[in-house]
Amino acid sequence: MTAETAKATSDETGFQLQADHLPGLILLAFDAELRMWAAAGGGLRAHGWTEQDFIGLTVPEIAGSSQAEAIRACCLAALAGECTEHGFSGYEDPTRQWSLTFVPLADPSGVVSGGMALCRDITEQARAEQLLRSSQRQLAEVQRIAR
Repeated sequence: MTAETAKATSDETGFQLQADHLPGLILLAFDAELRMWAAAGGGLRAHGWTEQDFIGLTVPEIAGSSQAEAIRACCLAALAGECTEHGFSGYEDPTRQWSLTFVPLADPSGVVSGGMALCRDITEQARAEQLLRSSQRQLAEVQRIAR
């Protein structure tokens, strides 16, 4: 094993360890064909998934048919060097809300050869925001009546 190979392995292991401690996050790395070659993050375990559930699939496949084209467009934008975001409801569990951020992955020379999707389950955050908006509306109505 060369020093360069050892460093790459060490970097990948460190990345995996750090990602596994992020409870609401799933990181998916994909190549130019949009095929996933890495999956990490505490969000995998939180939903009962493993890395093997994702490796080899294309990113659009995991979003379900209703979101496949939008996800494909975000992946292609990442391959073109752009960062994009997309949100949607889960297709296995439509009550779950997801926020995805797509970023390009470049090699040391700066050539983009893949991308990464940072997936966050924002269901609880969305529920909390909805409750806050509801409370604000109720407060405004009570204040209107009290005047």
